Amino acid sequence: MTKFHVIDEQGHVQTADWTGPTEYGCPRFKHIKYELGFKPEAPLEHVSVLWLGKPAHMFVDEIGLLTGRELNPKATRIYWNNTLSRHGRKSLIYNDLTADPAVNQMVDTAVLEGLGLLEAVIVGPAFLWEGEME
Repeated sequence: MTKFHVIDEQGHVQTADWTGPTEYGCPRFKHIKYELGFKPEAPLEHVSVLWLGKPAHMFVDEIGLLTGRELNPKATRIYWNNTLSRHGRKSLIYNDLTADPAVNQMVDTAVLEGLGLLEAVIVGPAFLWEGEME
């Protein structure tokens, strides 16, 4: 079984083990959209992320910025993990969904700005898949 997490904009997280059918190595997109509360025709964006030190996959609202979705601080912090790891900022990696993701608790927001991360955000709910994909 593979774990997945649904992370909403307010920081609530639902975690479950996936036992259903897969498509491309993950739950079918229609199920991911259902978990996120999206309409079946809503566009879904795949984002490669680093989670718990391993490659993982996150699915988010592809047009969320255009439709005014709220910032998702936890999903945004997960989205930043790859860049932080590549630039040797491993102490800033976010791997605990129960922890406060607030940027102001980080050592130096100038580091984030220098890496171009403050503009790289996730809005709306996010589906974090811990499994491999094809």
